[in-house]
Amino acid sequence: MKQSRLLATAIIATTAVTGCSTIQSPGTGLSPNSLPAPAAATKEFKQGVVYRDYWLNVSGKTVDELRSDARFPAKPDGFDVLTKLEGPINWGDKYGARVQALVTPPSSGNYTFYIASDDYAELWLSSDAQPEKKQLIASVPGATRIDQWNKYPQQISASIRLEQGKKYYLEVIHKEHL
Repeated sequence: MKQSRLLATAIIATTAVTGCSTIQSPGTGLSPNSLPAPAAATKEFKQGVVYRDYWLNVSGKTVDELRSDARFPAKPDGFDVLTKLEGPINWGDKYGARVQALVTPPSSGNYTFYIASDDYAELWLSSDAQPEKKQLIASVPGATRIDQWNKYPQQISASIRLEQGKKYYLEVIHKEHL
């Protein structure tokens, strides 16, 4: 099994999503993956929480092939809560993932986003906290090494103006092949 890792970063994202912890059912010690399906599917988007849904045994190599899977996006095989905007290493093969978070810039200004992944990935950003307004800002058209931010020109977004204190929805779609 080769290394599989999804990475997306920006000054804003690194600041906004650190310090997360695993959500547990109060008083039970159960993680989201051991909760019944309706409870596991409920997400409360708030600052500092990064959700990762995943679909196992997804054929193909590209993000479009993940989107064509009948289970995507409504029926993931599971999900977890990340402590940063970074997926696990050596986690598996032939799976797809969607990472979702809200980010809030620490100051107004122009930001550049970078993404690296093994294999294909897309980085989406909304003009506000609404997922429906997301736009593709960067992508990975093939595998990169961990922290290899410049293998493809598409990995680096254009400069994007963000406002201090405003919440922005961020999403990464990732497809791991082999």
